[in-house]
Amino acid sequence: MLAAHEAGPDATVGDACQSTPTACPGESCRRVATRMARHRLERLPVVREAGSSLLVGNVARSDLIKPTLTHFDEEEKRERVRGLP
Repeated sequence: MLAAHEAGPDATVGDACQSTPTACPGESCRRVATRMARHRLERLPVVREAGSSLLVGNVARSDLIKPTLTHFDEEEKRERVRGLP
């Protein structure tokens, strides 16, 4: 399947959407971030399930960083309590 920019000026939005990578709600942040990096994308549409065209949301790179930042913040708090540098 060709991306819309490869199909020419008569390509439809549907043509472009069919070749767009997607994410599913149950996928890990790491897996989705890897897909975004491979395709050099800032955002991905989130569909109900693989192969579905039912859009349930979208995910941005910044959304995927938030769980990591929370983890590092918690680690930093534990280190301060223990008196670690």
